[in-house]
Amino acid sequence: MRRLLAVCPDPAAAWRRDDRDTVRWLATLELADLGLRAPAAPPD
Repeated sequence: MRRLLAVCPDPAAAWRRDDRDTVRWLATLELADLGLRAPAAPPD
């Protein structure tokens, strides 16, 4: 939970409003939990 709150005070609300930066950070955390790395630059 601390890791999620470090990304954003309310990550669920940010995800629902499609806050691109927050969604990217949340995806990065999930990928790290799976032992993977996010791409260096997001696709356009």
